[in-house]
Amino acid sequence: MSPKMPIACCHTVFTEAERVEYKSIWEELDSRRISIAELEKGVQYQFPGDQDTLRLVQEWVRLERKCCPFLTFTVIASSEENPILLELTGNEEAKAFLRNEMEAEMKRITCKKKSSTISGAYFPSLAWSVCRCWCDIPTCRICSSTFPKN
Repeated sequence: MSPKMPIACCHTVFTEAERVEYKSIWEELDSRRISIAELEKGVQYQFPGDQDTLRLVQEWVRLERKCCPFLTFTVIASSEENPILLELTGNEEAKAFLRNEMEAEMKRITCKKKSSTISGAYFPSLAWSVCRCWCDIPTCRICSSTFPKN
């Protein structure tokens, strides 16, 4: 029986150049993201179906699997007219890790009053709702900022 793999990102596996590349790729993907959805065993990101975005997703997965080997990565892509789906899944501990990452991302999006790129998704199991995205709540439950309704 193999030893239990720790559920934690290990960015020390990256060279300095890879850390810069990783950050740059994720920032670009973050700006292109269409939605995030919670799955039974993880999360699913949706991106535009164009070739350049597919290349970025593949490059990000190449790097992310080095620092998070406890996750399973699934990329679903068909024609450029259809979105690219990136699924990150794992065991219950991995799902809890992903949920924490997702909550931190939601806080970052809502608390900066950024016009969100998240749409069409709702996480009923989370303790708060995101404003200006998929709920109709005009006040952020995290930072109490008010948002005009879309």
